[in-house]
Amino acid sequence: MLYCFFGPDTVDKDIKINLAGTNIQRVTSCKYLGILIDKELKWVEHIEYIHNKVISYIGIFYKLQNILPATDLHSIYFAFVHPHLLYGIEIYGNAGTSQLDKILKLNNKLMRILQKETCILK
Repeated sequence: MLYCFFGPDTVDKDIKINLAGTNIQRVTSCKYLGILIDKELKWVEHIEYIHNKVISYIGIFYKLQNILPATDLHSIYFAFVHPHLLYGIEIYGNAGTSQLDKILKLNNKLMRILQKETCILK
């Protein structure tokens, strides 16, 4: 079993906590139910994790945009990308706007691919 100890930096770092014969390890963040919780509840690590997940899908969508019809691309987006963006969205209220802006820009990029917007010069 994994036990996590969260606390302020002012707490003595030499404190050892033992529960049922198991030492509790002090960490700066841990993953719980798919959400990375950091000790300050700023959600930077979780948003970075989501950011990296969504980046991996952008290349896939670029390659598929000229192969699959738009309806199939939409289905793939809502099956694989959208759940990552929505899961745990309630926690984003405490996140910094600069962190959220990274995810918003990636999602906008994916939306442009899904809409198959092309620049036509006249």
